[in-house]
Amino acid sequence: MNEASRALVMIAQALTAALFVWAGTAKIAQANPVRATISALGFGRPRAIASALGVAEVSVGLGLLLLPGHPVTALLLGGLACMFGLAGLLALVRGLHVECACFGSHGAAPLGWRQLALMPVWLAIAVSVLAVPPTLADERVAVTLAVLAMVAVLAASRLMPLYLEHRVQRLAIPGG
Repeated sequence: MNEASRALVMIAQALTAALFVWAGTAKIAQANPVRATISALGFGRPRAIASALGVAEVSVGLGLLLLPGHPVTALLLGGLACMFGLAGLLALVRGLHVECACFGSHGAAPLGWRQLALMPVWLAIAVSVLAVPPTLADERVAVTLAVLAMVAVLAASRLMPLYLEHRVQRLAIPGG
């Protein structure tokens, strides 16, 4: 594989990592929209599934950045791709109009065709994790650090309002 192809794979993996960390932190910070999606699809234990989904997405994102080429990273990404595709298929087959809380309440859109269309993309990126061995080139490290910095800023912007709300509530309680 030539250097241009490797660079494209690296960029696709880095962008996927950023998307998954962003989506996972959104699900962790605002769990209610994803719980509603899970309930609307008919799955039990929406609280547990929503928490596990958020953690799994953040784990995949970090795995793509910190453990490139690792089979567990590819397996988790492939598993999430299949779960998202299955959720979209269920919504379509059952004729449900379910709002997908992919990126928290701000990114809500109908669940269905989009998840099915993106499933092959996520699966291709999962395959690329194993098919394109990572290089230890300086470019990989630089891209990883840039994406981690971007994700940290985005995650902090998501979590800061929750922290401030919690702090205000705590200060409003006598002796808090």
